[in-house]
Amino acid sequence: MSNPIPITPPHVTWVENGVTHTARWRSERGASAPLRVVVANDTLTADAAYRLACAGTALLWEGDFHNARQLLQAMARRCEATPVRKRRKSAGAGAATPPTPAETFHQHRQAQAQRARILGMLLLPMGEDHSVTLRRAPDTRLACTRAWGVWSPGDGPSVTSLRDLLGLASADEWRRVGVAIPALGVPPRCVLPSARGICGLGGPGAAPRGRFGSGWPSL
Repeated sequence: MSNPIPITPPHVTWVENGVTHTARWRSERGASAPLRVVVANDTLTADAAYRLACAGTALLWEGDFHNARQLLQAMARRCEATPVRKRRKSAGAGAATPPTPAETFHQHRQAQAQRARILGMLLLPMGEDHSVTLRRAPDTRLACTRAWGVWSPGDGPSVTSLRDLLGLASADEWRRVGVAIPALGVPPRCVLPSARGICGLGGPGAAPRGRFGSGWPSL
């Protein structure tokens, strides 16, 4: 019986101050690792970020975490704003032959896929313990451990999109404060190591260290 071939996780590569860096790529939606990555910080405007993302260039954020959230929201607003030329083209085409329901649905799906691709271009550096290495960043270790598994020394640092991280935070909040359904029985419980020893996850007594709290936008 032949030995299984080890699967190498995808990586992203970027250059900063003349030095090439590489980190593991994590994507909950199965997106491919971006080929072009540039370092961005608080000096980057929303218009410039949106143009770069539309052109397929990912932005590895090294500024303030809350500023990254605001930038993502600004990019989302630009995704919703249809350019004037597209509105004129749609109006002209609609006057001749109105789109069928199937065409309307297909256009909506295309727009949503494009929106997800653009917003997924804002990336965050993750430390070797699943923490976000940015100023004013929340404690993401427990939520990421639940989604990605226990970190091991061989994993190294990683990179994920801010949009994916917000999704993980939202899912973790539902796990913490979600409504219990008796018909489903007792929720699964696993035991993972934490900074304070051993902490039970999923049980009624679990009190996550450094909770995300409310107010995480759904983008």
